[in-house]
Amino acid sequence: MLDATDGKFKSITDIANAYMEDLQEELPLLINQFDQENDVTASIVAKRIIDRMIQEEWLTEKDILQVIQEKDNNSASKIIYVYAAGETNEPSLIPALASLLEVDFEDDMLAQEVIHALIKIGSDEVVQAVKPYCFKDGASFYAIDVIQNIKSSLAHDTLLSMFDEVEGPMEKTLIASALCTQLTVEGIPKVEYMVENGYEESMLELDEDLYCCCVINEIEHPKLPVWEEKINSKTTPSDEEIFQQLQEYMQQYENQNTPTKSKKVGRNEPCPCGSGKKYKKCCGTN
Repeated sequence: MLDATDGKFKSITDIANAYMEDLQEELPLLINQFDQENDVTASIVAKRIIDRMIQEEWLTEKDILQVIQEKDNNSASKIIYVYAAGETNEPSLIPALASLLEVDFEDDMLAQEVIHALIKIGSDEVVQAVKPYCFKDGASFYAIDVIQNIKSSLAHDTLLSMFDEVEGPMEKTLIASALCTQLTVEGIPKVEYMVENGYEESMLELDEDLYCCCVINEIEHPKLPVWEEKINSKTTPSDEEIFQQLQEYMQQYENQNTPTKSKKVGRNEPCPCGSGKKYKKCCGTN
């Protein structure tokens, strides 16, 4: 069941039986509700309308491109239409989607939607379009995430070649982890070298990634016991740590005994945390 406040569509069946004119009329209202009130239900209903419009060919690539190329990179409409781009699986939209990886995202919801759309398309054209952004500050984190989640020979080969091409320790760490995610046997010596000689440990646990890659590939690496012991020492909390976590949990529970009624904050209203930013660009991204 769906239920968007003040909306005319209360269920999937309502959307499936609606006329094109009704969908076109309701979609911008839902997007505005999502934008102004941070109403996630409104965004879900909007996406179901997008699904129907794509199915019936009532939404064109030109319509989608026009919105995702708008200058406002944090609009609710862009989030919804980036979703549409991923659902169409249309190659002509790939360059525009890839270019959004370079945007200074203030709304993490849009960043995740762009990544999801590119992975959803998941073609070699996506890998080729995204690769240049792996070498750009601010875009590399998202771009590498896209390629690591595309299971193809080109994605595999691209990650291997980029490992030797990138210079930044963050990018190299991300690619090393991506190689393990892809279960790349050829990448094991590269990742092992990083584990032994240093990497961005504040970002990822490469020794754990490497260990899993070797085990899944059934590689009897001589250092497996060493990595396993290191992983266990990190992930197994002591009795004192468990007790401390329990105390913190109980304190949080006691502090929440008195229920409080909070006012719903709109996406465009000032964030109640006092940062001075709009809610959608601050705590509303969570």
